[in-house]
Amino acid sequence: MAKHPIRKFQRLTTGDDAFRAKFRSWDMTELSYVDIREYLKDKDTVLVPMASTEQHGPHLPLYTDTITAIEVAQRVSEAIGVFHTPPIWTGYSPQHMHLPGEGRGTITIKASTLNALMYDVARSLIHHGFNRIIFINGHGSNTKVVDPVLRKLRYETGALIGFVRPYMERYVGVLEGLMENPPEETPGWHSSELETSQDMAYDPDLVRMERAYPEMAHIPSFLPKSFQKKMMECQMWNSKVTNTSPSQWIIMNLWNQELLEIQ
Repeated sequence: MAKHPIRKFQRLTTGDDAFRAKFRSWDMTELSYVDIREYLKDKDTVLVPMASTEQHGPHLPLYTDTITAIEVAQRVSEAIGVFHTPPIWTGYSPQHMHLPGEGRGTITIKASTLNALMYDVARSLIHHGFNRIIFINGHGSNTKVVDPVLRKLRYETGALIGFVRPYMERYVGVLEGLMENPPEETPGWHSSELETSQDMAYDPDLVRMERAYPEMAHIPSFLPKSFQKKMMECQMWNSKVTNTSPSQWIIMNLWNQELLEIQ
């Protein structure tokens, strides 16, 4: 996957120019162990972006959720001067597999596999001296299965283990009132306004708006109407939304402020 356009992120710390000057990147994989040792003399926080690889309608890339996690991690790293790891690019997404042979592209793993992967990544980092492990999660369904590993890591090691969950879907939180499309179109749900605007902010070349269309979610025909929910998997969003839609920038800045508290 090509790198997104280079841009500067806001710094939220001051008086740390000498510390920042020691590192050419906040991505651990772009540094050597000499840099890791130097960093750990002053800080022990590391961000671990994680999400999924799953279908996001005909107009968004499979990497959509992981893009969110990466972007948040990069912004926070630059804002407060902390390391981040490469992303855990697959997650718990069985609901997006669809029928065999349809070619949806989703790569899902079992809940136990995801927990084991998170555990091994965190234990490796703790082994080296990182004592504040913050998972930056970009995929909603991961939140349903990770509680056991988060508790296990905390109880076994005493390290601070954080898990940042995504806004919207059922949890609106700080994004209340930011979406331009009406609530009945569930603009924060899968592949709708929020995720489309986030992908456009990351790299507009990844979004194929000529393929987008509105799609109403519905219950299977064999179920009674009492099972019906008022929701929409909207794959087309209001033309007013642009790649500078406020939802993307505000949520990143708010996450930066929250993570700044644990620096």
